[in-house]
Amino acid sequence: TWHLSTFQLMVSNPAPGLAGAKVYPNPYRPNSVADVMHFANLPAYSRIKIYTFLGELVRSLRADVNGMAQWDGLNDSGRVAASGVYIAFIKSGNQNRSVKVALER
Repeated sequence: TWHLSTFQLMVSNPAPGLAGAKVYPNPYRPNSVADVMHFANLPAYSRIKIYTFLGELVRSLRADVNGMAQWDGLNDSGRVAASGVYIAFIKSGNQNRSVKVALER
């Protein structure tokens, strides 16, 4: 070839704990450039439950083997979740963490 190229396989290792968990973009605007809200740097297969401030379950998610999960702004029934602030509870083994997440429509 007339040029040199470098190719590399990239793999994300799951985090050992919940201290470094990242949520982005926050606030999440579904009609913007970002099409989903990302939960990253989690332990593999962590469980995420998103609740309203009244304690109503909106969505249940599970991280993949790489410690990543995505929320598309829909509830468990497939309906559009309302704009507002939610609480995401992240659980992995005996570790728990809560994070405020916002949804703007």
